[in-house]
Amino acid sequence: MPSLLRSCQNIANMVAGSTNATAEGRRVQERPLVSIVIPNYNYADVLGRCLAAATTQTYPDVEVLLVDDCSTDNSVAVASRYPCRVLRTPANGGEAGARNLGVEHARGDVLFFLDSDLVLRPGAVEKAVAMLDADPSVGCVYGIYEKTPLTAAGLVKDYRTLQAHYWRVSSLGDADAGFFSIAALRRSVWDQVGPFKPIRVGEEMDYGARVARVTRAVLTDEVRGLHDDEEGMPRLLRKLYLRAQVRIPFGFEQGKFAHADETGSRILAALLGAGVLVSAPLGLVRPALSGVALGQLAGFVLLDRGMYAFVWRERRSVPFLVSFVGLHLCCSGVVVAGGAVGLARWLASPRYRRMFATAERPAPGPEVRA
Repeated sequence: MPSLLRSCQNIANMVAGSTNATAEGRRVQERPLVSIVIPNYNYADVLGRCLAAATTQTYPDVEVLLVDDCSTDNSVAVASRYPCRVLRTPANGGEAGARNLGVEHARGDVLFFLDSDLVLRPGAVEKAVAMLDADPSVGCVYGIYEKTPLTAAGLVKDYRTLQAHYWRVSSLGDADAGFFSIAALRRSVWDQVGPFKPIRVGEEMDYGARVARVTRAVLTDEVRGLHDDEEGMPRLLRKLYLRAQVRIPFGFEQGKFAHADETGSRILAALLGAGVLVSAPLGLVRPALSGVALGQLAGFVLLDRGMYAFVWRERRSVPFLVSFVGLHLCCSGVVVAGGAVGLARWLASPRYRRMFATAERPAPGPEVRA
């Protein structure tokens, strides 16, 4: 009798084990493959850290594709040290073309776009996939930058890192503009939306708007990475100037100029900041204008007072806060200047006005009956 009981127990254990194995196998089969697509141009200095983090995520089913856009440094040699597939564009064409090439070779059901100057937190991919699994209405998940830079390099990088972090954290939720430096997108959404437009500036804004027309896109602080932002003011100002130009045709095409973290109050603050830069020097000549500059400066700060309070909590330094405000003033002035140039181009060039125009679908033909 005891031997019979032991036999029954063994059979029961075998059945339970088989059931558990089947359930585990089904779970593994249902887990989507994630293709991490990394466009790169001359970021060899930090590329190794980016690839090390991408290839050691806690989510197990990952393939990494590094798309080198004709780098002139040793980026390809760096990438060859990591378990990733290296693709090369035929000519330097910008991030849009590199991302498109990466997707052409990607096998995953989830496309995870990642810039090569960004290092993912270990659980970033796992959390993005969990968000997509939890809500079928969400087709795209955008992540945020940490509040500390990937590499330390002085005041400008500290300013830019804190500013970018706060603006994104204060704009969490549904997003109508793209943040494809760190983003997870369902392959099915890509199939609906199509590839990035082959432009060098503004492709993320355009693609984000196109994604938002077919699915929910969510900006979350669950998916994070350390970003290596600009460390020199000239390069930062040039980037802001070019992006501000293309925001004009994009804004007119969308019917609004406030998108995601660039709110209406921040646009107004930028205008006031430009006003400060103009009126403050004039105040030296005409003292009556000094009051105008001070009033504009007060409005400039108050409209994004949460950001300055955040900076104070992080640094507790009056000199740093004053420097932060000064840098943000300069950046705001350049953004307004770029917007003015963009508006002039929009008025003068029909082609520029159609830069972000949505492709018109052909009118349906007459119904044909069998």
